Amino acid sequence: ALGVKVDKLDSRVAVLEDGVGGWKISGSFRMDWKWADRAGNGTYTADGDQDLTMRTPSNYIQLVKRIDDNVSYRARLRRTDAQGLQWTENFITVKFPWDFTGKFGRTDSIVWENGLYNTAYGDDAWFLDDRIEGMVFDKPWGMGIFSFLWGHYDGTGLGAESTWYGARLRFNFNEQFNMGIQGLVKDYDLNVANNVAKVQTYWVDLGFNFTNDIALRGMYAMNKYDWAVPSALDDSPNAYKVILDVNQNALKFTSLWFEYAKLDATFATQINGLSYAEQNGSGINTPALGIDNPLRNDEMKYWFVYAEQKWNDQFATFQRYLDVSYDLETISSHKNWLFGMRYMYTPALQFELLYDKIDADNGYDDDMIRFRTSVSF
Repeated sequence: ALGVKVDKLDSRVAVLEDGVGGWKISGSFRMDWKWADRAGNGTYTADGDQDLTMRTPSNYIQLVKRIDDNVSYRARLRRTDAQGLQWTENFITVKFPWDFTGKFGRTDSIVWENGLYNTAYGDDAWFLDDRIEGMVFDKPWGMGIFSFLWGHYDGTGLGAESTWYGARLRFNFNEQFNMGIQGLVKDYDLNVANNVAKVQTYWVDLGFNFTNDIALRGMYAMNKYDWAVPSALDDSPNAYKVILDVNQNALKFTSLWFEYAKLDATFATQINGLSYAEQNGSGINTPALGIDNPLRNDEMKYWFVYAEQKWNDQFATFQRYLDVSYDLETISSHKNWLFGMRYMYTPALQFELLYDKIDADNGYDDDMIRFRTSVSF
């Protein structure tokens, strides 16, 4: 009647009605049933040769509320035997002028190692894929993004009280070439973990896309320790890793992930291993044992290979191989094999069956069959 188009206005009103004033609830459920070879002091189970695990980090309820155009709230609630009921996420996101975004509280996972790991393969970020208790700021710009974080963790026990701060500058020069420069500092306030009062980590990463389906990536990292007690161990170790990532579109029948890493003695990451099957217990309790220990006076190298075949929208098979070696053999070199299959019964419900085996040079070995049921909603 007014002679003007109102399609855009109608669509914007629909978005506001959907997002403002209401809560959005989502979540995840996962149950693992494990049958392991070793019992009691084995790799895969806490007690006995069977283990039914339901209270994992992947069982959670997530709440999101859009408060207005500039502020939103998000929380994630879970329960574990060790920690009981807890908020693993509880934060607000605020949009500031000049395209600045800030997160305040216990944030969602902050990732600064783009393309350098894949959690679907049991791989993990060396330094930063964490929920920060504090503040995180991001500022996109024409060729990339600038980020800054500050966080503080309270607690009891070794290494439980710490302050984190860091920054990164990421460049996307074009569709083929990208680069990142990052620095992260962890300052232990009251307690000391592994004789480290403070650790500074700096890393540079490069990525080159040969095609949309084939990419070469790598990173070089440096640690600098302030020992709590004077030590003769190296306080400035280095490490690097190189990755070749080949999508299934390139090879048609499978995807491939090749990763090689070399870590100086005493170089420590923030992860405690490279484990798809979530090992626990004693013995060689995680592949790449000692990767997070600054007191590991062994140079460490590993090969990591993963392949996945997606046969259709519902069915896939996958294989994984990890070969870890230490120069002094203070920690036993070991190998890890995995074979599995995955079936999507519905878009939300997934079943997975796998066989995982670890074999160490000192004679220690263990293997496991695991059946997983998971739902995302």
